[in-house]
Amino acid sequence: MNLKQSIRFRRTTYGRIDQNGPYCTSSHRWVAQVQKNACSVAQLGYHEPFERPSRPVPKFTPGVCLNTVQTEESKTPETHQTIIPPTADNLKRLAGDLGIEAIDDPTWAKLAMYCQLAWDWNSKINLTRHTTAELFVQRDLLDSYQLSKLLQPNEEILDLGTGGGVPGILLAILRPDLDVSLCDSVAKKAKVAQDIVQKLGLDTRVFPISGTLVLAEDRFDSVVARGVGPLVRLCGWLKDEWHKIGRLLAIKGPRWVDERGEARHRGLLQGLQLRRMATYPMPGTESQSVILQIARNTSPFAKTQIGTIEE
Repeated sequence: MNLKQSIRFRRTTYGRIDQNGPYCTSSHRWVAQVQKNACSVAQLGYHEPFERPSRPVPKFTPGVCLNTVQTEESKTPETHQTIIPPTADNLKRLAGDLGIEAIDDPTWAKLAMYCQLAWDWNSKINLTRHTTAELFVQRDLLDSYQLSKLLQPNEEILDLGTGGGVPGILLAILRPDLDVSLCDSVAKKAKVAQDIVQKLGLDTRVFPISGTLVLAEDRFDSVVARGVGPLVRLCGWLKDEWHKIGRLLAIKGPRWVDERGEARHRGLLQGLQLRRMATYPMPGTESQSVILQIARNTSPFAKTQIGTIEE
């Protein structure tokens, strides 16, 4: 076999060959230098049939480049961060710094138990980023506490898109007089909420469906929402359901003004009153959180003297 035949044989069998450089295939990543003056395969040290040189087979590891061969020395041990749920006393101390008061010891114990249950589930399904006592108190508990002060005794509440149970489950803990229901269209999140509710011993219904489907069969005094979406989305969901609810209470961050403008631009606030019910600092930032109330102009909640009407 002469040089031309050798090159043709290897090209048709294994891929492309460069007569002036290394022989390389994309599938095997090995190199054999072809000498210009070679006249046969035998002179290059190969024997017919042409055999591929042996090479290490990389072991596939998720997250590691396939072209990288891991050695025992290069492997790093996996580390798992252990999240320790807070105690009732720890929560009480942190909350006192934010002015959260008038909560009895059994309630603090339930709040600590909620953290334990929710954070345990959070290791299996993404529910929350607030997995420290400080973040739980500064975000979840503070929002729920401020919201609980705006609810009248024995109201029927629907938490729209409850996720990990905030604010719905926390409202049920802080205000046992309330009739709280939770809904989430993501079945696995609704399952988590149901498990937490049962283990806390709360008389709270959990619906694994969207809020619009719940409202098709039931009525509520207040619908509450946090972190579900902008006002355009919330008002879009409820545009045909306002006669089924007394009001919407939405916990919002500093972008609420832009959200209000967009909702008005799309005509979703026609015939509705938007009132800023509460404003309070967002700890650790220079921003403020607000609780907005949206209700029909004919709703009894539109006659409240609390807060400021936003034109």
